[in-house]
Amino acid sequence: MTSVYFSDKELGSKELSSEEISVDVWKAIVAIYDLFISNCALAGEFSEECLDPGHVVCGCNKSQLEDALKGEVPELSIPVSGSYYNEDNLPNKYAILDFLQFLHKNIKDPTKISYHDYHRHNHYSFSDNGLFKSQFRDRINTIFSRNGVVFSLDENGQIKRSIPKSLAKIITDIRFNTGDERLNELLETAYSKFVLPRPESRIESLEKIWDAFERMKTYFEENKKLSADKLINVVSENNSLFSEYISREFKEELTGIGNKFQIRHFERGKVELKSNLHIDYLFYRMSCLIHLCVESLRHNQL
Repeated sequence: MTSVYFSDKELGSKELSSEEISVDVWKAIVAIYDLFISNCALAGEFSEECLDPGHVVCGCNKSQLEDALKGEVPELSIPVSGSYYNEDNLPNKYAILDFLQFLHKNIKDPTKISYHDYHRHNHYSFSDNGLFKSQFRDRINTIFSRNGVVFSLDENGQIKRSIPKSLAKIITDIRFNTGDERLNELLETAYSKFVLPRPESRIESLEKIWDAFERMKTYFEENKKLSADKLINVVSENNSLFSEYISREFKEELTGIGNKFQIRHFERGKVELKSNLHIDYLFYRMSCLIHLCVESLRHNQL
């Protein structure tokens, strides 16, 4: 859980609307990185050993750590330091997010076992209880939330993207509530990919939710046209004007979008979606329609 400041309590939390990581945010992340080197939370995997016999860990081997980091996040400049970054040499946001996942994966819980008077350093043992990982997540997520950044680090060390609360509720209501196991699987895949930060994950999520829409059309029977008509009747609740609009949404608008853009079909002539805003709009629009269908079916069965 991220730290709560007085201004958050009095004025409310800052809206999470930015997908960009500023120089100030990056420098704050590097400061946390330096802290977790100095507190030896990263020394369990990248160990500096005491010169005396016994192979006892006395600190973090930053050079070894950054060699490994460069292999896993090659886009990140080494050494990692906050002192010389500006708008011109800021790492791209995906490298930064990968950097955070790399750090979380390698954090362990250090325990001081003795103090070495001659070398004036502590000796450490390590466990994997998750305490320091939790502290790391809290600090990183606080930085993101205080700066209105939509990203967060979850308990599994995966970067997720926040979505508007009203739409998050719609998504939560839909999940596993359709009565169709395969439809549930498609929706779960769509929503789990949609909150990931990379553009390709968004495109995959859009493809899956369109597949779910096509599956939803056959809710009543294999004949898609007849089944879709029955579903429209249920959704419309005897409102002829609403039925007209929903029918158009089902049979023309969303089906047309799926056929014309690179969502389910990627052959030549299909238009590629390059804007994250466009992808999000289409995903939310489809989610709202599926939510309407699921809730209408649920109420109809009561």
